[in-house]
Amino acid sequence: MKKKMMMIIFSCIVLAIAAISRTHASNMVLIPGMKDVTEVRVTAKIKDINLATCDGTFFHEQQMVIPGMGPVWVHTDQEFMPGPYEAIPLESCQSEDGFYELQDLR
Repeated sequence: MKKKMMMIIFSCIVLAIAAISRTHASNMVLIPGMKDVTEVRVTAKIKDINLATCDGTFFHEQQMVIPGMGPVWVHTDQEFMPGPYEAIPLESCQSEDGFYELQDLR
């Protein structure tokens, strides 16, 4: 009985850690302008930055090809592998240097 209870407690702890880890993992990008973006093609061109804006901190700028806009330097919270991604709009924001769309890439 004690062994079964320990196994249940251990399983709950593992599930809680997995849930917390998932909420902190993100694929956020900050795309300049107020254009409806639904897809992007990420390139291998990347620069390191440290930018706090629109209630987030972004550590990279990575060049992405956006339909209707062409190649654009996009603020990212991580380095993305080159290739196509679906862009899920989250919110719009304005900072001191312009308007942005916060997007989740999948």
